[in-house]
Amino acid sequence: MGTLRSSTPLQAYAQRLVDDLLWSLKSPPLIASTMALERQSIIEIAPQTEQPIPDPVFPDAAFWHEAWLSACDMISKPSTVAALQADLESERSRHRHGQLRLGLYFETLLGFWLKHSGRYEVLARHTPVVDMSGRTLGEPDWIVCNRRSKEDPTPAAQHWEVAVKFYLARSLPASSDRHCPGLHSFVGPEIKGTDTLLGKLRHMLVHQLALELPLPQECGPVARVCCLKGKLFLPWKGGQVLSSSWAEHTDSLSGDEAHRDLSSHDGAWLRQLAALPLASNTPTGHWVSTEQWPAFVHAASNQATHTGWLRPGHTLTGRMLPKPYWLAPLRLNESQQLQSLEFGDLERLTTPTCIALVGDASTALCQDPGSSAGSPVIEWTRCFVVPKAFTKPAFAE
Repeated sequence: MGTLRSSTPLQAYAQRLVDDLLWSLKSPPLIASTMALERQSIIEIAPQTEQPIPDPVFPDAAFWHEAWLSACDMISKPSTVAALQADLESERSRHRHGQLRLGLYFETLLGFWLKHSGRYEVLARHTPVVDMSGRTLGEPDWIVCNRRSKEDPTPAAQHWEVAVKFYLARSLPASSDRHCPGLHSFVGPEIKGTDTLLGKLRHMLVHQLALELPLPQECGPVARVCCLKGKLFLPWKGGQVLSSSWAEHTDSLSGDEAHRDLSSHDGAWLRQLAALPLASNTPTGHWVSTEQWPAFVHAASNQATHTGWLRPGHTLTGRMLPKPYWLAPLRLNESQQLQSLEFGDLERLTTPTCIALVGDASTALCQDPGSSAGSPVIEWTRCFVVPKAFTKPAFAE
């Protein structure tokens, strides 16, 4: 993942950790619920030789909002920020070169909340589960005990598997109006073809959460909690720029025609997303080819101006985001340290690159109400820019 410490002042480093903690809790999940999951073919989620665990728990928006509120109370205490830094330093010390993968960073942030929220007692983390021959079957992310009230019917013991993923959607085939793209159509930015939303969900449900845990009998039944967060990026074909959740743009779709501000391509995508077991507020952005980048910046700037976020006559600019900045929105002081994406840089891109479209101190007119105080949040939307060499082989179905 890299590290923030080498080039980031201590205060800004602490601010980024706090922002990422709050983002980890407030950001909506990718998958809606068990009931929504049942709409997707069980054959697609699990091969015939495997079956997902019964009744996995997908915490809903109300749960995450309550978690975020509790974290806001936590970070008001100076000792909490120091404890968060200590947790991450301890985690880094266990890994080569003191660096954490993005997923492990996210897991540590969620674990910090589990430990300090007052709601859970942590029983184990990454404790190997072995079979009779001593073969390791897996290592649960977190096993906790819910300090519930006596009236709460949910199991006290909980097995949490957590992940944060960013997926790019393949382009729709010509028959897009008749065929749902499916969860397999979302691929990781490494474009290896092996990392898909379907594959990740399958792994969490039929392998990680299906582990038989060696817990004491007094713990009773175990609730299996699936926490999968991140963001989905759709191909941009002109028209409106999606800067938030996909569902916010579906209310205006009626009949066979897309909303006038959406291209017909985007309208088709949004209708098909509504048929998938995705949370209605799943964060959604775009991926664009290098050839589309100038037009995309122009369209996004016009839209940001129209909504009152950007001052008339100003243009959003791109900042290239290394993985330590993939979670919470970018702040002004961070943006000033990151490399801009100039038009001349496009031909030098060799892999899909995460970009934040930002204003500056004089153009951004609002702050993110979900962030903590500090340097202004100036990120309007986030996207991936994909070099031409990747678009056809990776995104043609």
